Amino acid sequence: MSVPRLGSEIGCTEARSEDSSAPRHAVLRRPERRRGSVLAGPLGPRDRHRFVWASLRGASAVSDSIGNAPRELPSNQAPRLSFSDSTCPEGRDLTSDVFRILVMGGSQGAHRLNEAVLESFSRFLPEEKKKIAVKHLTGREDFGWVSQKYAQIGIQHEIFPFCETMEQLYPKADMAITRAGANTLFELALFKLPAVVVPYPHAEAHQRANAEYFASRGAVILKEENLLTGHWLGGQILELKKNPERLQAMSRAMAEFSEPDAALRLAEAAADLLERKTDACH
Repeated sequence: MSVPRLGSEIGCTEARSEDSSAPRHAVLRRPERRRGSVLAGPLGPRDRHRFVWASLRGASAVSDSIGNAPRELPSNQAPRLSFSDSTCPEGRDLTSDVFRILVMGGSQGAHRLNEAVLESFSRFLPEEKKKIAVKHLTGREDFGWVSQKYAQIGIQHEIFPFCETMEQLYPKADMAITRAGANTLFELALFKLPAVVVPYPHAEAHQRANAEYFASRGAVILKEENLLTGHWLGGQILELKKNPERLQAMSRAMAEFSEPDAALRLAEAAADLLERKTDACH
């Protein structure tokens, strides 16, 4: 059994925000090519990315690191607008005896989600526990008691209060248990990761709408928080573990939502529009 740790070797030491109420944005200025308020001359590929980046406020698709709000970049650095194909596995090793679960509830954690997950694991038989491996993002407030509970349950685990390098965790999971923020769902889609989702019950129920749409396509299993129990969740985990065909079907459905080059295509379309407006003004 692994000893609980913060996971500094993969960068899981900082807060990860699922739904930021005040998203940051990069401020990138094009080199001196302005004449009044109109761009002077055509934009090169690097300038196009940098100029359009300045207008993409809080867009996680063009984040410098998946799961983070975009940070301010120096004017001589163009943002990364897509991820390497190597980060988006076509399939997972579902023949392994160990079923890998990623649990996450946003930067503040999700107390009820943490409770239900641990309750479900505590119900497993010793033979079932041996075939489960968990990576769990608890949130800062729940980290202590969750650590103690895992030690009592006796299941292979790694726990983190936060993680800023989610792209290193998604490919190493067979399923996720999570909230249903838009950023999270589309990150799951990018990595084709099936999930049980428990929408945050407040914030005008927008997470429920997100989850319902993904569930209607067979990509996730949806459960309202007020109906969530450890007994139900444990049953879903074991059902997915013993049914790789269903897990693969959910993964394919999740992949239908993935647009790995969406940010680049958006940037190119916006830059083309800017150039047409520039030409019209000359």
